[in-house]
Amino acid sequence: MKTAKLITVLILAIGAPTTFAAGTDSVTIRVKGTIKPVACTVDLGYGAGVAATVDFGDIEATSLNVDPNSPTHILTNGFGLHVACGADTHVGLVFSNTANTVTPGLQHHVHGQPLTTVTKFGEFGLGDAKAGSYVMSLTHPEATNNAGTEVAAQWSNYDVAAKIHVKPIAVNPTGSMVEVLVPSADGSIGLGVTSNGTTPVLVKDFRANLSVNPTIAPKNTLGTGAGIELNGSATVSIIYL
Repeated sequence: MKTAKLITVLILAIGAPTTFAAGTDSVTIRVKGTIKPVACTVDLGYGAGVAATVDFGDIEATSLNVDPNSPTHILTNGFGLHVACGADTHVGLVFSNTANTVTPGLQHHVHGQPLTTVTKFGEFGLGDAKAGSYVMSLTHPEATNNAGTEVAAQWSNYDVAAKIHVKPIAVNPTGSMVEVLVPSADGSIGLGVTSNGTTPVLVKDFRANLSVNPTIAPKNTLGTGAGIELNGSATVSIIYL
């Protein structure tokens, strides 16, 4: 009797169909992650990322020049620009014109030195297409590395889109940058901190004076009636070279 039961169980087990998954002969191993540069911050004396404002107040129209070849130049001392990094890194800056209303054909001045319409550190709008525009200059750069040692650094014109240093930037005797700059495809101006104009240099702390120098269009081109509101804006961003 015991034998019969055993045979019955064996027959049922053999008769039950068994299904196997299709075999594979390979498997993928993915290796992922992100290598991030040392974090840097930029500020203009009001804290990292805090906006800075140049307010010229009320400008009397009668004080503006009429001669179309002699627009009115306003000089300012600007801000103390400071780039601070957690450790030595290759760093640069991008200046983007966020009020793209530049009045064409104006001659600008930086620190009393006349600049042609193409020889300047960028050109940025004043918020009104006929009001004028402004240029900026960076003077007295100072850089130190992680050991606190002063680094011989200079600016180079950096093409943000192509990610290449275009050329070193010449300075005038006052130390301000007045060399012609090549904007990227989006119109932004890129500056790299380099040792010889083409090779990035490692810095931890970088300081310079940033001046904003507006040029107001001749009075007879501004029209009449309500006053013109100056509302220029530019953004300064960190880039890692």
